[in-house]
Parts: sequence; structure tokens; C-alpha cells
Amino acid sequence: MTPEELGYFQWDFEQWELKEVKEALQQADSGRLVPHSTVKRLFIPRYAPDMVGDFGNADSLARLQWADVVVNHLRSSCELLNRSELSVGSYLSKVFSTVEMVCEHSGIGRHGRVRGTSEWDRGVGMPTVVYRERCGNIEVLGLPVSNHKWPHMKTASV
Repeated sequence: MTPEELGYFQWDFEQWELKEVKEALQQADSGRLVPHSTVKRLFIPRYAPDMVGDFGNADSLARLQWADVVVNHLRSSCELLNRSELSVGSYLSKVFSTVEMVCEHSGIGRHGRVRGTSEWDRGVGMPTVVYRERCGNIEVLGLPVSNHKWPHMKTASV
């Protein structure tokens, strides 16, 4: 594959991810949101049984919701990892800890690539979370994996 073809493939994949975030925004606007506790109950017993007792602080996470398309994307990612015999539990742990950290520190992150969103990227190997804060709730709108992420932020405590 030539560098030009690889560049086009990466650009095309990023465009697909941005389209998914836009779809998630539409779903969130129409009320198709899933509470965080429900998402954890769907995924932890099936893919990470060793995390069963880890449902976090229910009071602080009650305002955290996921767009339906992101839940489906997470399900597809878990199925793919499960077939390749990679650690699904480790991936879910990273996703949930990142999402919960965003909920606890809602001003964190930078402006997203889709208008009205924010993104938080904790570094290589960690999921990027696309979200927005609306009416006091945090709405998870995407978990992009493309190579074209924002530049890494320098953080001391997070």
C-alpha cells in the first residue's frame, strides 16, 4: 500500500468516525440515550466477569448517559476483541474509567472535531471519549480509534 493510499484510508476512516458522532448527536437530541449503569450491566457480566462488583459511585454517575449508536459500537468492538482473544476486560476497564473520569471532571478535554462536542484523550492505548454536557448530564457520543487524534496534552495529575 502506498503512502497516498494509506493516507486516504486513514482520512476515510476518520470521516466515518465523525459521521458516527453526528449520528450519536441526533440520537441524543431525540432522547435515545442509555444510562451508564445499564451499559455497565450489559457489558461487565458478559465480557469482564472479574469486574462484576465495580459499578462505581451511583450518585455521581447517574447523570452519565450513552448514545445508542455508541453502545452498539462498543458491543461490536467487544465482539471483535473477543474473537481475536484479546483482553476485552482490559479494554472495557479503560473505556469505563475514562468515561467516569470525564463525568467527574466535566470541564476536561478540548473542543471536539464535531461542533458542540468535547474530546478527552488520555494517551496511547486509552480510548478517546467524545461527549457533550447538556442540561447537567454528560452524554457519551463516540469512542473514536483513528490515528488522527488531537495532539497529546501534557497533564501532571490526570
